[in-house]
Amino acid sequence: MQLNDNLPEIKDLLWQLLRGKHIDIENKRYQEIVDRYDEFKVILHSLGFDLIHDSMGFFYLQRPNKTEERITSAKICTLFFVIIQRLQESKEGHDALDSAYLSDRKGFDLDSLISHSNLDDTLSRLLIDIDLTDDEKIEEVLETMRRMNLVERLPTNNWRFRRSIARLERVASKYVNFSEEEEE
Repeated sequence: MQLNDNLPEIKDLLWQLLRGKHIDIENKRYQEIVDRYDEFKVILHSLGFDLIHDSMGFFYLQRPNKTEERITSAKICTLFFVIIQRLQESKEGHDALDSAYLSDRKGFDLDSLISHSNLDDTLSRLLIDIDLTDDEKIEEVLETMRRMNLVERLPTNNWRFRRSIARLERVASKYVNFSEEEEE
């Protein structure tokens, strides 16, 4: 395999992944990663990353034991948890939220929904505990999530979850199912 000959073609795609972006099935370059998976995997492994291909139709990178990444991950996961709590509270009916609901093309007014001024004490404290002390810091995490292709800002200024949010949704579902089993 001649990696140097192929590198110029895939440099942009590699940089997207290295910057934390999730490349999903809706991305025009997704198929390129599928077709050249082994090549990408070798290149990224040599840089200390694992290329993960999720069955929901997206790729992302994972690097074990990086403190800054864990802090960012904790902020994203906690913010996602708070968003899910708020969406569940505002949703009509008692059906659990799923990926289809989260990726609704209309999106959600997250700026209002998760503003500290609209959160109860418990949810607000969860965010404060991970240094999301004001709405500006929450916006920074949403922007990080956007760069990672987990969410997108729609022209209406609403936020829509992307397909790759299924990664977090599955973790949340496992937690809910684990909690329900404990209560029984």
